[in-house]
Amino acid sequence: MNGSTVTENIKDKFSNFKSDLIAGLIVAIVALPLAIGFAIASGVPPIMGIYAAIVGGFFAAIFGGSEFQISGPTGAMVVIILSVASKYGIDGLILATIMAGVILLILSALKFGKAIEYIPHPVIVGFTAGIAVLIFFGQINNFFGINPAYPDGASFFTKTAISFGQALQSNIYAIILTLITIAILYFMPRLSKKIPGSIIAVVFGLIVAYIFNGIFHLKVVGDIGKILSVWPHPHIPVITWDLIVYIMPAALTIAALAAIESLLSAVVADGMTGSKHNSNKELRGQGIANIASALFGGLPVTGAIARTATNIRNGGKTRLVGVIHAIILLLIVLLLGPIFSNIPLAVIAGILMFVAFNMVEWNLVFEIFRMPLSDVTVMVVTFGLTVFVDLTTAIEFGIVLAALLFMKRMGDLYRVEEHSFNDPDETKYTREVMQKFHHPDISIYTLNGPLFFGAAAKLDQELNNTPGRHKHVKIIRMKYVPVIDATGIAALKAIVHNHQKMKGIVLFSTIQPQVYTLMEKSGLIDEVGKENIFRRTSHAFRQGLIASHRLRGEPARVTVAETKKYDLTFINVDDQHNVALNDIDPVEEIIKNTGIHKIPKQTIEAGIKIGRVTSEYRKIHLEKTLQHKKELIKSVPIKSERLKKIKRIKF
Repeated sequence: MNGSTVTENIKDKFSNFKSDLIAGLIVAIVALPLAIGFAIASGVPPIMGIYAAIVGGFFAAIFGGSEFQISGPTGAMVVIILSVASKYGIDGLILATIMAGVILLILSALKFGKAIEYIPHPVIVGFTAGIAVLIFFGQINNFFGINPAYPDGASFFTKTAISFGQALQSNIYAIILTLITIAILYFMPRLSKKIPGSIIAVVFGLIVAYIFNGIFHLKVVGDIGKILSVWPHPHIPVITWDLIVYIMPAALTIAALAAIESLLSAVVADGMTGSKHNSNKELRGQGIANIASALFGGLPVTGAIARTATNIRNGGKTRLVGVIHAIILLLIVLLLGPIFSNIPLAVIAGILMFVAFNMVEWNLVFEIFRMPLSDVTVMVVTFGLTVFVDLTTAIEFGIVLAALLFMKRMGDLYRVEEHSFNDPDETKYTREVMQKFHHPDISIYTLNGPLFFGAAAKLDQELNNTPGRHKHVKIIRMKYVPVIDATGIAALKAIVHNHQKMKGIVLFSTIQPQVYTLMEKSGLIDEVGKENIFRRTSHAFRQGLIASHRLRGEPARVTVAETKKYDLTFINVDDQHNVALNDIDPVEEIIKNTGIHKIPKQTIEAGIKIGRVTSEYRKIHLEKTLQHKKELIKSVPIKSERLKKIKRIKF
């Protein structure tokens, strides 16, 4: 590596560090009021939000799977934190956060990073919108500048009604300051994308509180909890087995939210930068971050989409931005902590209301309303349960409901078609058989779709509704059945048993290898008989003709007239049934498709012998040629130029 290359590398690293430093400073400024606001909205001391942003943001940046991810407390966690803290207290919340971190580490170790993709989109949109509504209306008291008393166990609707009932007692200055804060947040990005609107609103609120608080009587952050210039010691709460079992549902919900939000944020970062995150490493980073945050008295953390986007828009290049933002927040707390205790709660209310409104992805909500009724139902139910019951119930019920509706939809798509045969992959003889097929004793069915418990119940009903249900020989064609489960196998067994009781016979054809394996393990193949399992439907039909004659008491053979009528002349009778469908040699199949297997054995042996003799002759010829070259060079005096040319000759 030359000196100029080293210099360029140093310049690039310095340039990246400079960009990361600026982005880290801006992200820290954005994160500070949000950390305080989310803690207040969660009903816990404000300093817990700051601790979470510092510790969680630091460790998630180091151990996470995205170069651009910024982590900390988010609005998605507010509802579950409020619920856990009210039920189990601060120690219970800390224990639930530690447990959630452990769960995330387990998910990472099991490579479950991609599993989050299977959570239905309507569930995510529904509970996100529900959380936004709870955050927005949760700030009504700070918006009005009131502090009403709620009865124990009051619902969301009751609390909202009581708050609006005391609106006439509101502090007009709090309302004005909240509206000014919202206006600053709305217009500031249009005036300057470099200066965060939230810090302008906070500074404005601090000035107002310092100058006019004696007149306006505004409630400030310090009324809920002081922000002191101290750093806490690690603390492990009291842990008992009963408490772990009791808190486990909450811990699972925190872990699920942390995983969902973090991976969604990482995907957004990928889209903005063209990078690619590692989902399992991201779960690992979030697990470590949540454990560390809880040990230092912080809230649960997750990837924050808004702060991650702020990082990217302000030129962040590496994961160092997350570390820098955590260090800057630490310095702010240690040097200026008490100052931020004077932020008016009306400013926090304005910030959180603005954040809540933007949490709802309105375009996706309207888009889902144009989707099938099942998707709309899942979203609306999840939203309603989030608002009126709790987030844990909403997520669990939403996922289960989405799964049930999906299975119903898949079951509705499942079809059983009689005589539906038009497959270009089959031989031309089979297609001709189907076109000419009008046999009084044989019916052919094609099963379409996965044969699982959602569709298996329809199988017998569909078969009984076909014109050929009374025929004694049934051929079930399963080429379009990619998946089967225990319920599907049980349904097939029931069909086979019922048909055998009626002195009939069931034949199967074109079974996919993975389906055949399960049918064999379940014993279904043995019950049907391997001689009744066929690779091609044409062979199954030929066997069906033989079975038809046997059932009629006639000779068990295909007549000349039937061979001519159904064009069975070219069917290879030696390949009537497939003994081990899942053990097909692909090379053998390729060879058969070329027609080489039809060449006489003697011809093949002769070809092998000719090839061996040719190879030996070529070897002898090459040796003699090289020997002649050496003798020529030694015996004949040749000019140097010609000698060089000869030496360059390769054989």
